[in-house]
Amino acid sequence: MKRVKVVATGGTIASKRDPRTGGAVPTLTGKDMIEALPGIEGFAEVDTEQFSNVPSQALTLQQVLELGKRCKELFQRGEADGAVITMGTNTMAEFAYLLDLTVDVPNPIVITGAMRNPSMIAPEGPRNLFDAIVTAASEEARGKGVLVCMNGDLLFPRDVVKAHTVAVNTFQDWEFGPLGAVRNNRVIFYRLPTLKEKLPVERITARVDLITAVGGDDGKLLDASISSGADGIVLASMGPGHVTPMMTWAIKKAIDKGIPVVLVSHSYGGNLLENGYGFEGGDIHLRQMGCISGGSLQGLKARIKLILAISQTRDIGKIRSMFQNV
Repeated sequence: MKRVKVVATGGTIASKRDPRTGGAVPTLTGKDMIEALPGIEGFAEVDTEQFSNVPSQALTLQQVLELGKRCKELFQRGEADGAVITMGTNTMAEFAYLLDLTVDVPNPIVITGAMRNPSMIAPEGPRNLFDAIVTAASEEARGKGVLVCMNGDLLFPRDVVKAHTVAVNTFQDWEFGPLGAVRNNRVIFYRLPTLKEKLPVERITARVDLITAVGGDDGKLLDASISSGADGIVLASMGPGHVTPMMTWAIKKAIDKGIPVVLVSHSYGGNLLENGYGFEGGDIHLRQMGCISGGSLQGLKARIKLILAISQTRDIGKIRSMFQNV
């Protein structure tokens, strides 16, 4: 039988209502959560490890990097065949992508959590955790990289988004749909991701700001990012890659200072245009200025990728090449 290590970090799945504050806080351990899964022993030998017990927004990028290293260490030492990471959902989509980019192992790493804490009626955390363990123990998930398992769906970290603040089906892939699903305790894959890449780093050494371009934008917020020492900027543009003409001076300032500017869209889906519009602040103009195309990456994911890229190298040409397959 396959051995699965559940590495618990906290989040809603581990939270209970605190009578003092009236709100839910991470309280349950990984062991507590496993004890609430009758029958899981029929699918895997499950052990737990407590990495932290905090809401996901309290985790730093360096801690998530260390979390990935810990999973890799478990596999290298032969202590587990697969791993499940339980965490909060606020930053799950970002952190899943960071782990997928930095951990290169064939063993399944499955991330799960919950939208409804155990103090609420009908919490879905136990079901999600059960599905995640079944997935981590399966041969089908081997070699698929990091997976997000929520509400019965198996999702690709590059494309998954948290689409709703409270709905249990909040984790979605708007454009392509889930990679697979867990149905009746069986793991099924419908498709395989082809845009797979690795950007391993030892330490997070870059600060990247995510700036959203809006109507009437004068570029001053972007300028503040430049002046405060950002190592890179992800610019979430309008539509297929456009900003206001009043913003272009700040973009030029960043590029002239050697700060990589990655352009994405703040639309929900689709790629940036490359030769669509020729006006000032349009996609052609921004590319000619030196912006790096983020393709179909969402802003949150482009930021993670640029942080890892700059943590590897400060060479703009090399960083640009890392964004060619997006």
